[in-house]
Amino acid sequence: MVSLARSNAASLDESAVAISFEPADFESILHEDGSLDVVISNCALFYAPNKQRVLAEVTRVLKPGGRFVACDQLLKQEIPMGMSFKDGLRNVAAHPEYVAKAVKSFGSASRSKYVLVGDLKRMLSAAGFCKVSATEKRALPRRDVDSDKPKEESEQFGKSVGFFDVVALKG
Repeated sequence: MVSLARSNAASLDESAVAISFEPADFESILHEDGSLDVVISNCALFYAPNKQRVLAEVTRVLKPGGRFVACDQLLKQEIPMGMSFKDGLRNVAAHPEYVAKAVKSFGSASRSKYVLVGDLKRMLSAAGFCKVSATEKRALPRRDVDSDKPKEESEQFGKSVGFFDVVALKG
């Protein structure tokens, strides 16, 4: 993904924009405090076990007024307990170790890696961001919802999760 971003940026007028792309550990970004204008996350926050730590680290490296931009899967509403879903080859209901990780991360097994839109906005505010917005771009694709579940359960899960663009400014 980083090589594709670098390739796309190479086509830009170099005098117009100074851009660099670097893979990083979201919980320990190797940049000085207040040194970045923008941090972009593309479906990475979803996988972070400690989202508060990630947001604190993003806040640390951003300049005042800097922007955090993310596209990620978020919950629009709580998922009923016991409802399962596909996450690559992982099926939360079939693998108790993922439920344990979910409880550790969120205190609720019903959410797994997902976080409610409102909860993420509160986490961003608590981390020092202002002007936080989250705009749904599309629903969760049907292929990502368990097809072996009853239709109404799969539909409910699909209605609960969406892909959101999140933008927040460091206060």
